[in-house]
Amino acid sequence: MTQQFTRRQAGFTLIELVVVMIILAILAGSIGARLAAGTSGAIKEEARRLALVLQTVQEQAVLDSTLYALRITPSGYFFMKLTPNSELEKILDDDLFRPRDLPEPIRFESVLVDERELDPDNPSLLFTPDSGIPMIAIILKEHGNRWQIETQADGSVVSQQIDA
Repeated sequence: MTQQFTRRQAGFTLIELVVVMIILAILAGSIGARLAAGTSGAIKEEARRLALVLQTVQEQAVLDSTLYALRITPSGYFFMKLTPNSELEKILDDDLFRPRDLPEPIRFESVLVDERELDPDNPSLLFTPDSGIPMIAIILKEHGNRWQIETQADGSVVSQQIDA
């Protein structure tokens, strides 16, 4: 008669514990990297969005044969369009040109038009159908991160990170 022994496992083996610890370390590292990139990611996304919208509004001014304006506010920006009554009207119902608040804590550090600081009493940029895009340099700041949106001579708009 053969005796069978049944062995009951009362816990985890050392190998199982090590594998679980490695998996947790990898997850913690990837989550930490995403959180660290998340702060600079917001300003990068906002800079790219603004660069794209600036180029698009200039093209739209040419297509519509009408004047558009960008108004910078302390917390964001909005676009205006010249109406048939020759008045600038705020654009509210367009997904691309709708008013935008900058996400906290992103702020405008400086806005230069033709190498001059934008007038604080009239913080507007004009986009006309008959001239090219104005020479603009906008710097967005978020803590130590800074991104510049700049128009080029060929009419393109680029965004790039700059040193703090």
